Amino acid sequence: KSYETKQYKKGLKAADAILKKFPDHG
Repeated sequence: KSYETKQYKKGLKAADAILKKFPDHG
């Protein structure tokens, strides 16, 4: 279960990085 959580948090970080690359989307 902790593995899934780690992958989930990694996905959130990736999404946040993408949002920062394209701030005009939000």
